[in-house]
Amino acid sequence: MDNSSYLNGDWLGKTLQPVYRRCGSLVIDDLGPPSVHTPSIASITDMPCLEYLKLIPADSLMEGWSPALPIYQAPRLRRLEITAVNLSMGGPLHKCNSSIFQQFPWAQITTFKLSMLHVLELWKFLGRCIHLSELTVRKVHCFDLAYRQDYLDFMNTPELFTLPHLISIDIEFYESNDLDCALSVLFSKLTAPVLKHLTISAPWYMSGHSRQTWPLNVFNNFVVRSADSRSGLFMLSSLHINGFPITVLGLLAVLKRLPCLSELEITEPEEQLISDELLYGLCLGMNTGPSGEQPCVPRLLNFCLNLPYRRIPAFKTETLNEMVRSRWIPDPTCASAMGVACLRSIKVVRDKRMGEEALGYELLRELEKSGLQVEIS
Repeated sequence: MDNSSYLNGDWLGKTLQPVYRRCGSLVIDDLGPPSVHTPSIASITDMPCLEYLKLIPADSLMEGWSPALPIYQAPRLRRLEITAVNLSMGGPLHKCNSSIFQQFPWAQITTFKLSMLHVLELWKFLGRCIHLSELTVRKVHCFDLAYRQDYLDFMNTPELFTLPHLISIDIEFYESNDLDCALSVLFSKLTAPVLKHLTISAPWYMSGHSRQTWPLNVFNNFVVRSADSRSGLFMLSSLHINGFPITVLGLLAVLKRLPCLSELEITEPEEQLISDELLYGLCLGMNTGPSGEQPCVPRLLNFCLNLPYRRIPAFKTETLNEMVRSRWIPDPTCASAMGVACLRSIKVVRDKRMGEEALGYELLRELEKSGLQVEIS
């Protein structure tokens, strides 16, 4: 049975009492004071069918309730969604060190969604989720991070965290200017040997104040730590750069570290990123091969470009056509000899150019007859 309850105060125990044995889904929105005494839950010793739990906010629900919530005895709990509600840009971080917080069954969680927290709080949760496979983080704050002493202290700690089952990371930064420092917080401590999907978003970053620097040294160390022990390759297969302010050279440098990438999606930020320079950087050269130059993302199969509204694209359609054709190698023997894969699909969203400006798209559509999937909208 799947039940959802929006509760606060002592009504929690009274409401759960008749259903707690079969409750599969539970949402607790704490609208009460930060410390709530709930004697009625004392008789609820466990929740044997609970699989999904959502807590708002996390700090009071995990540290202020007395006695501890029965969710702590939920052997089937795998999916967790919590809102930390820390919106202060320079204020103190949540301690997250109470015995009740530490007793939560973090090791059971495989799918975790976090929202509204400071980036420095991230590892207070993730470091305990040793079986995590899917991570989604929304509205992460990192304003003026470089000048905070707790950031400097964190970066100087040698502790690393290995999440051996983590397959997917989708993280979104919110109203932030120190995005390079924020990525350093994530990648400097993480080892993720089976990571396949990575989405980095910053749709509301502070334009004009944000340093457009992806921390390449930190990211490279993360890639080296997370590489497959047999092949020595980092196995990431899907990357989405969603509105994140990164330079063309910075993005190409990141992509050169991703030899197994097969899906690439770029949603252009306010600064122009999708350009002729980027597309030429993705072209396969005549000397590509085992004894020649090493191509950028040699296994790329699917490429998607999301252009911004009401702005003229910065690239020529002919340049895109040239890049795609350089990667259109339908002969498996030829592709294998070059050490690359044949591109399967190209998608461009929100490009309204017509006539001569769209000539490259017309040339691309000729490849549809040979099997390439082309979508221009």
